[in-house]
Amino acid sequence: MVCAADLALLDASAPRHVTLAAAGRVLIVGDVHGCYDELDELLQKYRKPGDTVILAGDIVNKGPKSVEALRLARSLDQCHSLIGNHELVSLRGRFEREGGKSPDCAPRYAWTDELSESDVEWICRLPFTIA
Repeated sequence: MVCAADLALLDASAPRHVTLAAAGRVLIVGDVHGCYDELDELLQKYRKPGDTVILAGDIVNKGPKSVEALRLARSLDQCHSLIGNHELVSLRGRFEREGGKSPDCAPRYAWTDELSESDVEWICRLPFTIA
């Protein structure tokens, strides 16, 4: 469950809404949940030059490759990502674990120890909405 304290982890200066100016197709993918291989396959199969991709939250958690899925999202041109509840609780887990300095805390978020500071900053700046 997401709580107000989770929202306090976000970058307060980041825009929480993005207005999309896409000329071509818009592909919306939700609930990747760390399934990097499947996301990569999906994009290779269906994405065409000029397409805009929207990752509608929950890029991380549950699946085996959350860090890889997040970094793929970060690397894509013409891609916008939204913050989902799994990004928020993962941030909480990372901060509870102190980036790996407290490995006994929040063991289900051990994968967050692999996140770089720029990965964490990227998550903290994700918007809530895109129109």
